[in-house]
Parts: sequence; C-alpha cells; structure tokens
Amino acid sequence: VMARADRTIRVALTSVGTPLSVSLSRALRDGHEGLRAHVVGLDANPAANGAWFCDAFRVIPRIGDPGFAAALEQIVTEERIEAVIPQTTNDVAPLDAIRGRLESAGAVVIGASSACAELADSKFRAYALCKEIGVPVPGFGRADDPAGLAVLARELGYPERDVCVKPVH
Repeated sequence: VMARADRTIRVALTSVGTPLSVSLSRALRDGHEGLRAHVVGLDANPAANGAWFCDAFRVIPRIGDPGFAAALEQIVTEERIEAVIPQTTNDVAPLDAIRGRLESAGAVVIGASSACAELADSKFRAYALCKEIGVPVPGFGRADDPAGLAVLARELGYPERDVCVKPVH
C-alpha cells in the first residue's frame, strides 16, 4: 500500500480480541510522518477487548466459518478498506486463500503467504530448509514417541551435550 503524507488509510484488523491488536490499533491511529489510519476492528466476539481502541468495529463470522470470506469482502467494500492485517497465525491461511478476492474489492492483505507462515511456524521445517540451502543450523531432528526421543537425544550428543526439546503442537 503506497500512501501519501497527510493521508488517512483505511485498515481492517482481524481478531481484535488479541492483546496485540490494542497496541497496533493505537499505533496506526496515532500515525507516523503524516500517515494515519482509520482502523476497523473485526472479531467474532461482539465484546472483543480491542474493539474499544478502533475507530469502528464489525462483528464477523469466525475465520474458517463458511460465511467469513463473503462477510469480509462486504466489509472491505462498505468500509472502503485499503489494507487487511491479520492478528493471529490462525488468520493467515484463510486470508491468503481469499487474497485475490480482497484485492479485487480494493484491499491488500498485509502479511506473509500461508506457505511462508507455515514454514515460520515449524522450526523443524525451517531448519530443514536452511540445511537444504546451506545455511548452518544446530543439530535437530524429530521424534514421534519417548523411545524415539531418547534415540534422537543420543544422536545429538546427549548426555555429553545439552539437548533442547520442543513439543510440536
């Protein structure tokens, strides 16, 4: 989104019930170097705490609900939204899936593609990609059960070396 100085851009923030949305909404509304934002908060919860910090608030179906895409397109059109900013990683893939529709309605989605977000959300996949393209990474692996974890820990040098374990959710 290219914006001129002394201009207000119309932005929609998804999932304004998250703690980050309050800070982001306030920062966008405060502006920077002549650029300010008219912030439209979106959430499935009519009592979302971030709603109080937005210029306008709209209740929208939950992400993943069959009516979500059409409702968001309608809001983009009615509110003349120029940019949609996802607030949670759960928002990224559904917004990426309708990115073209939102762009046709006049708004860009600010954020990574779902493929990039998925990669960033998986340390194992990110490490594997880095290793594949020659970026040095510490030893890593994946185990599916406690016995596999014990084997992997030994392969990584345990007990002579400390090993860090992170569960996959």
